[in-house]
Amino acid sequence: MGADLTQAGDAEGAVAALEEERARITAFLAAALRGWINHQKLGGVLLHAPEPMQREGGRREPDVVYLGPATVQHWGVRFEHGPADLVVEVVGPGSQAGDRQEKLREYALEEVAECWWVDPARRTAEVHTLAASGAYEPVPAGDPPRMRSVVLPGIWIDPAWLWAELPDEAKAFEAWGLA
Repeated sequence: MGADLTQAGDAEGAVAALEEERARITAFLAAALRGWINHQKLGGVLLHAPEPMQREGGRREPDVVYLGPATVQHWGVRFEHGPADLVVEVVGPGSQAGDRQEKLREYALEEVAECWWVDPARRTAEVHTLAASGAYEPVPAGDPPRMRSVVLPGIWIDPAWLWAELPDEAKAFEAWGLA
């Protein structure tokens, strides 16, 4: 019995640690993207949902959403009017294996132009762009590996920044020549 309680406590601790890491990565990406968007004077709105939420109709709300200037004019308060330009999903510890395909399918149906998929447990970070076929295609990471946006040209994320104990957008700003 004692071993079962210890294992359960260890599992809960691991889940809590992954959730904390997920929150740090989400906050970092929101701050880094906001800094880039503001510095480049791109306009639009960057929304950061610090807690996972569900949209009306059961659809999920992404962790970070970017609406370009043309898109933001058509949006309501609760993501009701048209696709986002870019969404970021940072996978939480409770996500099921099928969530990835389901979410990407949802975003493709909503015609979201670009989706960033970050999985802290697997240490993977990917960018997908919506092709003319209506399906997402991965954006090559390149050498050295980077998350490179098509929607926000010129921005890139070094995956090592995501896995740092305390991800720091100042490092990104410096690497991008914004500091």
